[in-house]
Amino acid sequence: MERTASCLCGELRITVKGEPTRVNMCNCNECQRRSGSVFQIGAFFDEGQLKSIEGRSIV
Repeated sequence: MERTASCLCGELRITVKGEPTRVNMCNCNECQRRSGSVFQIGAFFDEGQLKSIEGRSIV
């Protein structure tokens, strides 16, 4: 399976292939600050699963 993620403005797009190596959900204060929500969900992939990066992150 192929997945594509992008930021809200669409400037950065990342495409990966395969299943994530880890998926987690956290509701600690740091994750709440980072996400602006009561929890954050993340999917993690190995570097070898990276298919393409389009655009640039300004961070």
